[in-house]
Amino acid sequence: MKKVFLIHHIYIVLVSQADAKYNVEMELLKASEKHNQELIQFLGSQSIRGEIELRFMREEDFGVKLKLLGNEHETYFIRDENDQISACASLFFEDVFIDSEIVKVCWITDLRIGDSKKASYHWMTRFFNKVFERASTLGAQHIFTTIFKEDRESINSLTRPRKRNRELPQFLHMRNFDLVSLHAKLPGSRPLLTGIKIKKMNPNRLEELSQYLNSHSKHRVLGKIYSPENLATRLESWTNFHEENFYICLDKRDRIVGSFALWDTSAFEKMQLINMNDRARNFYHITKLLSLFGLARPLPKIGNCLNFNYLTHLYCDNSDIFEKMIHFAFRKSKSKFLIYPQFEDHYIQLPPKRFLHQNLSFALYTILPQGERPSEKLRQKPFSPPPDIDIFSL
Repeated sequence: MKKVFLIHHIYIVLVSQADAKYNVEMELLKASEKHNQELIQFLGSQSIRGEIELRFMREEDFGVKLKLLGNEHETYFIRDENDQISACASLFFEDVFIDSEIVKVCWITDLRIGDSKKASYHWMTRFFNKVFERASTLGAQHIFTTIFKEDRESINSLTRPRKRNRELPQFLHMRNFDLVSLHAKLPGSRPLLTGIKIKKMNPNRLEELSQYLNSHSKHRVLGKIYSPENLATRLESWTNFHEENFYICLDKRDRIVGSFALWDTSAFEKMQLINMNDRARNFYHITKLLSLFGLARPLPKIGNCLNFNYLTHLYCDNSDIFEKMIHFAFRKSKSKFLIYPQFEDHYIQLPPKRFLHQNLSFALYTILPQGERPSEKLRQKPFSPPPDIDIFSL
């Protein structure tokens, strides 16, 4: 019997008992510059399927997204019996806050599996053995990935007990989140908070901004670490990430009480709309009609690429400030819709009323070897703030 599940945007086939034809060795390879074009073509041949079907496309450099981080990163792939790439994934390593302590972790991203059952069979064992090896070598204490949740059977397949004759990793659920896309703002919303000003970020306030960001992130699991130097480097080197798109919220005493940046990531990765189901198609027609009155930014026609700004460095002190930031960001984005992650039970960042939105549901998982128990520090505590998830982790 075969079980099919979707992990990090792709379908993986697990075979309950290995056929003899799967016993032929298939080598796990580490990617280099000479494999760049092949990896780009393979990534562009895969899609994620939910209410909408999306294809991720990179034009020049497969690893461009991870190079922006400046951290250790590497990509692995496997070839099928026809010498074509049939699976790939990238690892990147970063220091984060976990329960106020700085810890190195490993992320798995860009994970794609093709149609070859033989390749996927070997991939599952060889790739995750390599992940555990590299994490140990580089001192990463934990391994994480995000999983697309469109199919509940997929999540069940990941978490049920494994067959004893195959040493497959444990996927332990941590928390659910939605990737929210805001497409329309309807008239008649309640008055926004007064006494709060939103201004472009002044480079002279980088020290103050880094202190504010760290005050929010250090008590989280997977909280990002910010320093003035780190922020300055991002503003100088990240594609389309500029001072004029970075905003801070100030109270009456001129203290920072919120921040966000509008980031157009299409310069290094585009999302092409391949298809949509009936529900998504109805939403498309509604927002298309509202766009005639200047109220909405609909999805594009099938075959075209999404036009959006990703809200990053998104922090605020309360939901009223968040609502004001969203109204401001939506107005500044003009023809683009907004995307940001919103974790369950984190009510501060719920989509404001009067905004029409769509959600793509994900789960955050930690990955362990069979038989290993997770750290108590990763367990969700009541009323704990959500993890930090950015576009590099999706």
